[in-house]
Amino acid sequence: MRHFTLFYIGALFLMLISCQQSQETIRGNDRLETNKNIVRQYVEKFNAGDLAGLKEIFAEDALIYGVLGWGKVNEVMPIWRQLVDALEIQLTIEDVIAEGNTVAIRYSERGRSRGSFFDKPATGKSYQLVAMEWFVIKDGKIHRRWGARDAASQAKQLGWDVPATKESHKSPE
Repeated sequence: MRHFTLFYIGALFLMLISCQQSQETIRGNDRLETNKNIVRQYVEKFNAGDLAGLKEIFAEDALIYGVLGWGKVNEVMPIWRQLVDALEIQLTIEDVIAEGNTVAIRYSERGRSRGSFFDKPATGKSYQLVAMEWFVIKDGKIHRRWGARDAASQAKQLGWDVPATKESHKSPE
């Protein structure tokens, strides 16, 4: 009888551990989905040109790294405004993966040159390219964002000799 009691206690213990691990897995999966949804919001707001809404999903101390440089959200907003206004940028999510607090995403990026973009003139031409971004989510906000895109392909499709650079953009003095 004693062996049966130990067996049942052991089985019950294993069931409790299994349930606890299942609950932790569910919580982990919920967190991953939450992090993916934050990035999906980023895409929706970017595509809508809602830069004020976009700013709200970034942490106060967030840093954004991209093809045209890096900085805090307020420093990057003028670049994003130009992307939205001058290039009519639209992002389509192709793949999204998450692990821990990190989300990686691959897009199809499309746009049309309808206004000057830093040192490049408007051409009226369209482009399509692959872009990828990597995010770190902290406390429900985007804490870090790295972006990579095929700027050379974009320049060729838009009829520019080389990709746009903000360094060569000179403000009137």
